[in-house]
Amino acid sequence: MKKNKLLSQLNIFHFSLSGIIIFVLLFTIMLLNYWQSAKYSAIETKENFEKTASIISSKLIEIEKIAQNYQLSSFSKEERESNILPNVIDFILIEENGKIALTKEQEAKLDISRIVLANKLSVFNRSDSTTTPCMITKNQRGQTIFIIFKSDWLNEYANYPGVSAQSVFILFDYNAKQINSSNTELQFSDQFINKLSEHIQKVDNDKKETIISYKYPIENGKKPVNIYMQLTDYQGCALTFVNFNQGIRPYTSSIAILLLGLGLFIAVSILIAYINNLFTKPLSQITASITQNSKYYATDNHEESDYELISKYISYLENQNSIYEKKFESIKNENKNLENDLKLANRLQKNLLPANSQLLSDRKEFDIYAYTESAFKVGGDLFDCFMIDNDHLLVAVADVAGKGIAASLYMIYTHTTLRAVVKPGLDIKEIIQRLNNQLIEENVSDMFVTIFAGILTLSTGEFEYCNAAHNAPCLITFTGSVNELPEIHGIPLGIYPNRNYLSSKIELNYGDQIFIYTDGLTDTVDENDVKFTLDVLKYNLMGAWFLSPAEVIERVKSSVEYFRGNNAPVDDITIMSLKYTLEKK
Repeated sequence: MKKNKLLSQLNIFHFSLSGIIIFVLLFTIMLLNYWQSAKYSAIETKENFEKTASIISSKLIEIEKIAQNYQLSSFSKEERESNILPNVIDFILIEENGKIALTKEQEAKLDISRIVLANKLSVFNRSDSTTTPCMITKNQRGQTIFIIFKSDWLNEYANYPGVSAQSVFILFDYNAKQINSSNTELQFSDQFINKLSEHIQKVDNDKKETIISYKYPIENGKKPVNIYMQLTDYQGCALTFVNFNQGIRPYTSSIAILLLGLGLFIAVSILIAYINNLFTKPLSQITASITQNSKYYATDNHEESDYELISKYISYLENQNSIYEKKFESIKNENKNLENDLKLANRLQKNLLPANSQLLSDRKEFDIYAYTESAFKVGGDLFDCFMIDNDHLLVAVADVAGKGIAASLYMIYTHTTLRAVVKPGLDIKEIIQRLNNQLIEENVSDMFVTIFAGILTLSTGEFEYCNAAHNAPCLITFTGSVNELPEIHGIPLGIYPNRNYLSSKIELNYGDQIFIYTDGLTDTVDENDVKFTLDVLKYNLMGAWFLSPAEVIERVKSSVEYFRGNNAPVDDITIMSLKYTLEKK
């Protein structure tokens, strides 16, 4: 079995196209995201850092004013404590006469022997080997004031919006010594501190650039971070903001976009595979069908691609269609000629049978009427009536086995032969025997015919008839009864030669009618496949004794058409009614 090259080509094309589209889309989104994130984050960080630096500077100036006005003798203890900022200052110490007075609680917190006196902002060594930020200044009496800050005081004023816990504010002196941090657990390398000191001095020497931003790796960080620095309005210190998110957030967004793109690629790949299957499955079935067509597909075609195979097969079908169109046109012309021939045959057949206008005569002894309907253009039923002599009338209804053209030709031959064998003085059984032998002698075909024929003696009303395997006629008496004439006098004509046929006689009274028909009448079916039957026929003939033969025929014809509905005739139908109208003396 040849490989489905079409499916593989479509898969390669669609997967490649989807991969290129998704890559271009993701790359564009990542660039836009990174650019927007960096742009707006930098602007937002700078603005908020300036606000925070301004707040912290103002607080340091406010604290220094409190310290300069702080005197032990000027206020009571309660008044002094009311001036202390409780969220920032832990407690205040005063050096007087070279000594610092400490409470037991303060002694537990501070190691006085290790006090480092430096700039205005400095640190006190704690007894647990940590440091506590402090401010050193003098009051109006020249006393040295030590303001001990709370360790987390910077966090109280460094509420930077949207900053994660990893970001940190750091307060340095001009020697790059760390005074306080909003995250005391974060440690910086010496290399980082030295770099930071250089920038502090740069900012101090160039007041025009009060804020700088640069990237530098810290000791416990794997990625560069943005650092913002500004000298405070309070002399002797610089405020620095280290923003770890600035370096991490774009990468995090990029990873999220890549994961989203991977999911999108998988989803698109599954969708494309599904669509390809829907598209190529019918084509695969077509190519499989083509390869199984031995009239077209040859063994040397196995290297052809699906495109080539289908294209060539379409050309092959177009050629075949052209041939069939020509054949169809030829058959159509033949059918048209046949249709014309059938119409002509139908007219000839109807002209062969006596017309009802010919059946009506000025004779007062009888009245007769007949009707025939073919299931096809031509049929195999026949009827005939003619005067043998001045006192004898012959009537006949016959049904040739089969339908269509063959039956119609055999019907014509039977009709012609019937008229040829009738001679004055012959009774009806002799006429039927001669007709049978003539049909067999000519050996026209293997077909046969059923017939009901009778001779009416006009002067007496005697009716002698012979039924050769035909349907039994109905006798409608003047008194209103409907009776069958059930006698069968022999087998169908055209089967065995020299057969002896019998006959029966009845005497017709004034107003009696004989209704003769073929089996196409009683075999008629309605839309539910129910037959018309002999009982239905008798029901229609009841009460018809006072009607003329033409009226009887019309009643039965209308009943059959109504019963049949939309169904087409299944067989040829022929009906005849003969009424005796001579009043005997």
